[in-house]
Amino acid sequence: IYQHERKSDQRDALMLARIGRMDRALLYPVRHGSEQAQQDLLRIKLRDSLVRARVALINSVRFSLSMKPTAPLRYNFGVYATTPCRCLSLSR
Repeated sequence: IYQHERKSDQRDALMLARIGRMDRALLYPVRHGSEQAQQDLLRIKLRDSLVRARVALINSVRFSLSMKPTAPLRYNFGVYATTPCRCLSLSR
């Protein structure tokens, strides 16, 4: 709601009350997106989460393999990035 180094819910509530007292035109109702927009946003967030998990897993495997003295220096994980996830239908 506003910038302050000691931000809290109580301070936010107080600021909202002060804004409401001054000018009600500053407050307006929240409009939710359409059902389709919400589904699209969910898909984007889900894909982002999967990509982050994949990167974390690859980094973990690379680190673990680097600890093994006989392991090759490079592994190509790029082939897995182009394989679609069959459990999710991301195409329409």
